[in-house]
Amino acid sequence: MSRTADHTIKGFLYQFNKTLLDLTNSDEGDVVTVEGIIEDVDIVKVDGNTSAIQCKYHETKSSFTDSLIYKPVLQMAETFSKQSGNNLSFILYLHCGGKKLGTEKLTLETLDKALATSDQALVKIVSRIAQPFDKKAFLSKVQLEFGPKIDDLENDVKQALEELPLRGADIDCVVYPNAISKIAKMSSYKDLDKRKLTKADLINDLNKINTTLLTKWTLSLKNKAKILQLSKKQLATNLNIGSSSRYFFFDKAELFDFDNQIVTFIYDYIKAYHSKPKQAQTPLFIINCCRPEMEKIEYRLYQKGIKCNSGHVGGRFEEDHFFRDPIVKVLRSTILERDFDARILSFIDSGTTLNNKKCDDFIFVTSKIPDEIETLDTNVFQLGVENFDELKFVMQLRGTYE
Repeated sequence: MSRTADHTIKGFLYQFNKTLLDLTNSDEGDVVTVEGIIEDVDIVKVDGNTSAIQCKYHETKSSFTDSLIYKPVLQMAETFSKQSGNNLSFILYLHCGGKKLGTEKLTLETLDKALATSDQALVKIVSRIAQPFDKKAFLSKVQLEFGPKIDDLENDVKQALEELPLRGADIDCVVYPNAISKIAKMSSYKDLDKRKLTKADLINDLNKINTTLLTKWTLSLKNKAKILQLSKKQLATNLNIGSSSRYFFFDKAELFDFDNQIVTFIYDYIKAYHSKPKQAQTPLFIINCCRPEMEKIEYRLYQKGIKCNSGHVGGRFEEDHFFRDPIVKVLRSTILERDFDARILSFIDSGTTLNNKKCDDFIFVTSKIPDEIETLDTNVFQLGVENFDELKFVMQLRGTYE
């Protein structure tokens, strides 16, 4: 398997896939909580029973040993000891080399060994288990489920998604990547209610999607090449419309070698998509940085022959000056002179002005679209790539992404 994700990312992807699988297989009325109060995934059934699932992915382990599950077992024991009622059950969902797929009960022997651990980090968990602790009752509520490798789990999820009433979308490169990104995004919310989802909610959200969302999660999937190729194809139609107004948002902290490559990217974009008279709409590049940093980029662009309008007059930002149309001299379908080629904006300094004039296409080169930016009635493309090679490939500015 060719995969760029490191072990940590794989662990999260395994959890997100398990969440999706449980969600697609849930009953009407069941509520699934991503990063639940109890475990990685909490499923509250219609009858009030709760199933708390913790996921572990031990791809590099060649064999299973009890010590691999001491920590999650003790964490479950602590939770169980402090819960009232009998409506809570636990599932430890894990993959480990050399272990066949299937379910097992947690044994008293394994529980006793975990409780008797000398590992100081685990001893702290043991000390928090409320006494008296009913081992027999706890064991009746715990199940070990040994799952497949991550590639096989992905296939299971895709098959489950195909069985949902979705409107003919590409499961492999559109529905599945967007579903993974949705679960990943939900896992980051602090508000508990924002981490809750039903199968009906998922179906409704996925039926609204028609483009591939690029995030670090989707670009860690095994079909990265296909996803990038499809994103390139999806963008092509819009990019080839010369009369479209287009905004770009960059978070400099998220792109590798941003300072060295942003000027070259803007230069290449101008030459490809804003060098002919019919390409009349001036592109706007918003950078999540302070004004002095933006001014350095503006000067470097000037040195390469690209003139920018930053909207500043006498040290003050003037919105009318910023959004004015450039004066262009054209002779025989050739641009002889233009008083500016691009608009450039510091998001920290003047970001909210974007909402006062909508664009046709808004391209976010970031993992998260800022809440301050309004995207209603705009074609939104989120390209959460990690480097400019991938960005230029999707934007048709280079032939490969490596």
